[in-house]
Amino acid sequence: MRILLILSLFITFTQAYANVETIAEEETSVEGLVVDKDYLDGWKLTEEEYKRFKHIKENTPRGYYTPENPLIYLGLEAKTKEERNKYAMKVAQLEWENQEKVKSFQLAWQEAVIVLYGQGDIMDIKGAEKFKAHLANLAEQYQGKKNPFNSFKPSKPSKTLYVNNNCDTCESSYQDVYKELLNGKIAKLEIAFNRDLNDMDIRRWASKLGIPLNLNESGLIVLRKQESSEKISNYPSVITTKL
Repeated sequence: MRILLILSLFITFTQAYANVETIAEEETSVEGLVVDKDYLDGWKLTEEEYKRFKHIKENTPRGYYTPENPLIYLGLEAKTKEERNKYAMKVAQLEWENQEKVKSFQLAWQEAVIVLYGQGDIMDIKGAEKFKAHLANLAEQYQGKKNPFNSFKPSKPSKTLYVNNNCDTCESSYQDVYKELLNGKIAKLEIAFNRDLNDMDIRRWASKLGIPLNLNESGLIVLRKQESSEKISNYPSVITTKL
């Protein structure tokens, strides 16, 4: 008897659940849903698609898992492959249009920054030496000319890496000497660029390699052009200087 009672309750519950599902499906065809026409046009939806989206959102777990994007609702719950592909195309089109708008606005934003504040450099090539001079001036101002900062000479060697723009192994050589700097094996790293390179080429190279700006400003990494007295023609070349 107990087993029969449980089966009876299960059948009753199943029938009730089926009735709820039937009622929910019928509600999708009820007229009178209020929606702004701009909403339909913006998402490129028909009224029938909007009704189905509202039904899925309010009556299925999809409303919990999926963000407020009707095309994704309809695509994930598509009934056929053709229907799924249709909504995938719509999402791709809207994403493309959005990216184009974002790129256009970013360009306008960058132009506005330049108009308001002037052009900024990616990497301040001369900033390292200026910062070092600034520290020396502070030390002299507050602690006198004999401040240890002015006479301090690191015991560790420094290295100069000579690089060129069209150099397949220059980047890997930089990574090697940069690791030495991080590990404390050298006190300073100078990167000397071929004299034929302009400042923009140097900034691009430094930006691509992700040279830390704080190390550049502190004088631990110095970016400069190769001096005429430095007779280097093979790139990359590394010279160690004992301080």
